[in-house]
Parts: sequence; structure tokens; C-alpha cells
Amino acid sequence: MRDLEVDLATIRIHRYDPTVDAEPWYQVIEGVPYQGLSVLDVLRHVFYHMDPSLSFWQMCGKGSCGACAMVVNGRPVLACSQPAGREMVIEPHFKFHVVKDLLVDFSRAATGFCSPGGVVQVLIDPARCIHCQDCVRLCPVGVYGVVKKRVAVLDQGSCLGTTCMHCAQSCWKSAITIISSA
Repeated sequence: MRDLEVDLATIRIHRYDPTVDAEPWYQVIEGVPYQGLSVLDVLRHVFYHMDPSLSFWQMCGKGSCGACAMVVNGRPVLACSQPAGREMVIEPHFKFHVVKDLLVDFSRAATGFCSPGGVVQVLIDPARCIHCQDCVRLCPVGVYGVVKKRVAVLDQGSCLGTTCMHCAQSCWKSAITIISSA
């Protein structure tokens, strides 16, 4: 019987430890299994088998909590819901202050953050929205806000798109549509 060749990934992971690093840098890791795994599964593999110094959030792992919000290949995603690819650049979500590596402080916005934009379109149907503000409370990355007592999309570029969908799935009036390209 012939040995099966396993297809392995090469990933670049944003690394930054403010206690030792002057600037962020990227660690290149080759030979990582990825087929059938999520980005979070790949990070767990790296942590448990290759580099236990890697820091990242790994709470529910089911797409419910939003703690694994990060950027993969330039797109904001939930790492637990995003299928892993053969080549990935994994970075912390740009909207939040980096504590270490991929670990961010969700209570502190980054200064001068720049969202990639153009990847996800968030639409609120004004005929259906009753401005209950559930989406404002549920969104793990703060896409929505209230302007003059009305729910509005304030930061579309931070949206985690179809890997999250907390807002659209919880909107009992079906007023929110998420369109993700690419």
C-alpha cells in the first residue's frame, strides 16, 4: 500500500509580546495540518504541538461567543467558524488593542485602526428594523451603534461576515442581511 501524502499548510502568525518586542513580527510555520480544520483548530495545533508561547482567545469554539474574532488573509472572521486554508496570514482583529500575539482586549479600541473594508456588506432593512438594539449588544466587534435613537451600521469594515452572523440570526424581524464576498 502506498503512503498517503498529507497536504500541509504554511501560516504566518502575527506575534507581539510588549514585554520583549519593540514591534510586531510574523512567525512563519510550515507543515501544519489544515484540511477539514478551522483556523482556530490550526492555532490550537500550533499551540499544543509546536509553540506553547502563542497567545489567542479560544472560548466556546462554536461561533457563539465571538472571542476568536481575528483577521485571516485580510478578512475579519471568527476563527472557529472559518475553514483553514493552505496558506494563511493570521492577525489580531485590527479594531482592538493587542495584548499579546492574537490576543486582544475587546474593551479597548486600537488607536488609528484601519479596517480592510469592502469584504462584507451589512444591510439593515428600515421597513423591518424596530431599533430594539439587540444587534448593538450582540455584535462582538461593535459594527452597530445608535444614532438619534435609531440602529445604524457604524463600522462595516469590522464585520466578521458569514463566519459570525450573530446579528442576522438573532434579529427576530429579519431586518439584517450580511453579504460576504470572496
